[in-house]
Amino acid sequence: MWNLSSAILILVFVCFLPVPSFGEETSAEEYFLQGRQLVEGNIGDGGTQKGLEEGIDALKKALETGYPNVIELYKLLGKAYLVMSHYDKSYLKKGQEIYEILLKIAPDDPDVLDDYASRYLKDNKTRQIEFFRRIIKIDPKRADARYVLGLTLIETGSIDEGIKSGIEGIEMESDLYIAGNYVTYLIPALDVMGCPLGGGSAIYKKVFSMQRALDSGKVRYDDVAMTDFIKKEVVKKLANHKCPAKKK
Repeated sequence: MWNLSSAILILVFVCFLPVPSFGEETSAEEYFLQGRQLVEGNIGDGGTQKGLEEGIDALKKALETGYPNVIELYKLLGKAYLVMSHYDKSYLKKGQEIYEILLKIAPDDPDVLDDYASRYLKDNKTRQIEFFRRIIKIDPKRADARYVLGLTLIETGSIDEGIKSGIEGIEMESDLYIAGNYVTYLIPALDVMGCPLGGGSAIYKKVFSMQRALDSGKVRYDDVAMTDFIKKEVVKKLANHKCPAKKK
């Protein structure tokens, strides 16, 4: 039977139970994992603005609750802000601010240097070149950095040095499709600078057709044949390339 004493005892017990605050069950690690899943799941095709916003909110909560790997968190947040800028231009500036923090706390991280130079120094080629030289010094095996450095040098008039760096990128790149991309960007850059590669148009078309065939899945080019063409024939042609003398 319930009586007054029992009721009072239960009331006292309930009153002294700890009252959970909102979100205290979620750890910084859990917030980070949730944020990473949402951001990575909404960066590519099928991603949504709402999903990115939720991911950003979760990452901010991870930061507020003391997630220890701040560099990892900021790198992910910076990428999320960059993608969000497609929906809201104000996030481009926010992303730049995140990367400027990263440059202070991770000054020798080649990924941070690469992301910042590629995304925020497009209008400052001199600084962009400095950044990519630094990336190569830190990590000499980065084929993409050598290619971008080469392309930027060509675009700023240092054509011989640019071709040399571009060749290094092509030779070092393990993915033949990406190595083909390097070729199809370098050739037009030389054209723009008034230094066209002999037979460049035919090379461009051949590499492009190889890539489209691979995309379709209907034709599989032999890796050896692609390697011989891209990394031997094209590289040799670039290495022997000399700009035509300008008419006075």
